[in-house]
Amino acid sequence: MLDCVRTNRDVELQGGQQTRDPLYITDAVEAFIRAGLMPDAAGRAFPIGGGREWSVTEMSRAALAAVGADLPVRTEARPPRENEIWRCYADNTEAASALGWAPSVSFEDGLARMFQLAASSASGVDR
Repeated sequence: MLDCVRTNRDVELQGGQQTRDPLYITDAVEAFIRAGLMPDAAGRAFPIGGGREWSVTEMSRAALAAVGADLPVRTEARPPRENEIWRCYADNTEAASALGWAPSVSFEDGLARMFQLAASSASGVDR
């Protein structure tokens, strides 16, 4: 996508209706630590996600907005992969009740943080 932004080309998706549940890294780390500190969590799996199911098209448009680009997003511009996962999301209910955990960084805020960090790294600014 960033290559499309740099060269001012349309974003071409393989479908676009696929869904994902993006989770910001600090939220994932917090859930992992909480599970590690919980004595009766051993051997249990806790699904965690960002709290919202997004289509790949929605995520692409949000990423473009985060970098201030106004490019067309062409869905189904390319055929989907044969082994495409069409729907991927997490139900945070068990993590909320067992770990007292919920995601705190929205997808939009996570994008803003990521692009800000990338920009400061590219400019040589210390964090």
